[in-house]
Amino acid sequence: MKCCSNGCGTQCVDPLLYTACQHKRTLSQHQAHDSGIPLNRVYIPSCNEDGTFASKQCHPGTGQCWCVDQNGFEVSESRGKSDLNCDITSKMSKCPKRKCNNCEHGYKIDVDGCRTCECINPCDEVSCRGEGETCRLVSVECVTSPCPSVPMCLPKKENPCQNGEPLRYGDNDDVVTCGPEEESCPSSHKCQLSPIGEYAVCCPKPRDICFEPMDRGDCDKNESRNLTRYYFNSRTNKCDSFVFSGCKGNHNNFHTKQLCSQVCPVLSQCERLREKNQKAAEKYNKPSFLPRCEKILEIGNRFRNPLKGSLTRGAEPDCNFRQARNKAQNRADFISDADLVLEELMMQIGSISDSEEPKDLDENEVEEINENSVTSRCEELGGQCDANKKFLPTQCENDVCWCVDEAGNQLPQTNTFQKGERTCFFSPVEKVEVTLGFRGEYNDISSVYMVNKISNILKNLGGVVNEDGIRAKISPEAMYIKFALIGNKKIDIAFTLERMVMHQRLPDLNADITKSRVTHHLLMNNSNQRDHLLAMENREIVSQSPVSIVAPYHTALIVIAAASAFVISILTLLVMLYRRKMNSLNNNKIVEDNRFLSNTRPIYIELPNEKYNTISSDLSKSSA
Repeated sequence: MKCCSNGCGTQCVDPLLYTACQHKRTLSQHQAHDSGIPLNRVYIPSCNEDGTFASKQCHPGTGQCWCVDQNGFEVSESRGKSDLNCDITSKMSKCPKRKCNNCEHGYKIDVDGCRTCECINPCDEVSCRGEGETCRLVSVECVTSPCPSVPMCLPKKENPCQNGEPLRYGDNDDVVTCGPEEESCPSSHKCQLSPIGEYAVCCPKPRDICFEPMDRGDCDKNESRNLTRYYFNSRTNKCDSFVFSGCKGNHNNFHTKQLCSQVCPVLSQCERLREKNQKAAEKYNKPSFLPRCEKILEIGNRFRNPLKGSLTRGAEPDCNFRQARNKAQNRADFISDADLVLEELMMQIGSISDSEEPKDLDENEVEEINENSVTSRCEELGGQCDANKKFLPTQCENDVCWCVDEAGNQLPQTNTFQKGERTCFFSPVEKVEVTLGFRGEYNDISSVYMVNKISNILKNLGGVVNEDGIRAKISPEAMYIKFALIGNKKIDIAFTLERMVMHQRLPDLNADITKSRVTHHLLMNNSNQRDHLLAMENREIVSQSPVSIVAPYHTALIVIAAASAFVISILTLLVMLYRRKMNSLNNNKIVEDNRFLSNTRPIYIELPNEKYNTISSDLSKSSA
């Protein structure tokens, strides 16, 4: 179990059980990150999937490779180029055979590439940057053996505090202990725990914590207590009160204003500038301007006249520039305000502000950016580009293809298809919306400065912003700069800005990648036009070719429709022939049956007696 102080108490985590190779790899990555060296310039051990050392190890910075045994020790006469094959072992060796004692971390290699009996000391390659720290070998737990100790930068045993001495009980020499099972330290101290359980003492808080931002903490609703605490406000250069929830937080947290003033005394402008630049230089491992400040032995006004009650005998007085610039009593003290203004100007000129922290750049990189700094999004992402380094409308991977827009994004509501089955058309991007997020507290004045910086960067890159311009939106925790790029180079310029934010390479700016985003907006009328053109092309292909190449099911439908029409035509023709045949047979039969009859119409003759008889019969019926 490893326990660390989180400012409000201690937090413990379970240990990680690694193999020797995994421990060494994790430690190398941590040391490289702590020293600010890119991982592609330092040696990071390579491990197999089961955690053992890979037989071939390489240094990306020098380009050399070598073979190692199962313990990770370098094999004699094995150094070579990157194409080294460690599976083939050399039978003949020019190195002398030596009988050496066991070395926990391996043996040194001489100029001839042969092993010596001199043991390797891992601390020789470790440089501890913290004050009061030294490299020591610490035993770790491994899932397999062997499990050598690892080098770590740890505080010295005799005095683990970086500044000052551990807290003691009154006049005794007994040190106050802290930790998960002990009492917590006062707010003027922090609990310094040994990673290997050697000590747990209360050390004075360093001056660096005075520049930490105010943290209210994060508690559940049932655990929140709303405590009044004090923190040093580096912007106003004084201790201010705030409401603390009672959980988590940071070290810039004091129970009383007096304790806050003791740990974080009010600094003069020169001291404030020196402290802030020194912290930035240590954080980014970059040189910075550190002014030389005079040590004040007495509190005096502008004319070096000591203030009443400030003279002391023996020990030096507790002086600060706020006391020297107390409420003005006469006209001469008003002149001191001019000194304050000059010091504030010096602060702005020579300091590294929160919004102007140095970026992480390689030593050989040029900070100036221009239109030549714009990189092609298509080439960087490994797409299929045209002569102008733009995305082709059709992108393929082997035989699988898909349609993309101008920015290389797959078109919405489209699927992949086999090569040659479909034709993709150019889909332009109307604009690219860019949002850059910057953490911290900002106001209207600082936002104007940030907008001007972004405007200059876009101007140097050759970017064109739409009519909405560059806008700033301020929130309590961050500020967002928003704008929309248009023009022929909008895709590549937005991609260049995105890479700059990702690698912290924006000139004089430090944007947060988690609060920044880039959005591509397609042209509104392009979608319907693209669908219409695709449908027209498919119809033309069907009309000109007996077999459609649009899709297999389209071909099947066409074949079925043609076959159905053919069958219907045949059936219709058969029905017509059948009816004609039947009519012919009926006519022939009638003629055969009536062949003895006259073909002329009969003539009827009415006789006179028949007419008389007919009239008499009608009269008799009526009389009856």
